[in-house]
Amino acid sequence: MLGQIKGKQRGFSLDEALISLAVLSSGLLSLAQFQGQMHENSSQTKTQTTAVNLAQQKLEALRALASTDYSGIVDSQDTPPTHPGDNTSFSRRWSVASHASPAYKEVSVTTDWQAFDGTAQAVTISSFLAPGAPYTGTLNPPPASGGTTED
Repeated sequence: MLGQIKGKQRGFSLDEALISLAVLSSGLLSLAQFQGQMHENSSQTKTQTTAVNLAQQKLEALRALASTDYSGIVDSQDTPPTHPGDNTSFSRRWSVASHASPAYKEVSVTTDWQAFDGTAQAVTISSFLAPGAPYTGTLNPPPASGGTTED
């Protein structure tokens, strides 16, 4: 009786189940590794964005200083405060090169930090600053004589 089997068999054999489990496991492991790489890349991008923002903030502070104390813009460095949840320490340094005729200063702000893998990282932003107060008037002042002007 054992030799006679009626109809088709249904279900999976042990070999088929093991092969399916191996394929599924390798797919899930690849997905887990990809997610880990995405998390690491996201952290690196956040750190780079913070570094660029810190350099831009210092450049804007030096730009504001140009309108009040132009001669006070000199080479220096500082350590910006850390923000809650940020586990990276940054340092900033800026170099100033003065030029004459016309008078302007070339300013480069560099933000440094150490990456998670121990490598030194840096980002630099440069700009030109000229002496003078910021413009606070109107674009089209009224004529002094009270007459009309023609375009």
